[in-house]
Amino acid sequence: MVAPLRTVRIGTAFAALKKRWVIFAVTSVIVMSMIILGTALFVVPGLIAAIVYCLYVRNVCSLSVAQPAGHAVDGNHDFAALSEDAQRWRRVVARHQ
Repeated sequence: MVAPLRTVRIGTAFAALKKRWVIFAVTSVIVMSMIILGTALFVVPGLIAAIVYCLYVRNVCSLSVAQPAGHAVDGNHDFAALSEDAQRWRRVVARHQ
């Protein structure tokens, strides 16, 4: 069933907004706070995890490809490189706190 709708006039819209502006403002603040909270809880930790993972994979891949197969396994050379990067990462984080 199709019902004929009357046209919306700007004066009518502003009159409805004037009556309910508090409800619209409170709803807007709630929605914005939920968006900001969701961004902080999910996007920021996800970016941090992605950066740490990329740094880890770069170190492991560069050690295993650049050196002979037995060399990456028989010593703690890969661990030393990872710990150096971890120390650099800690200094960067400490500098920005």
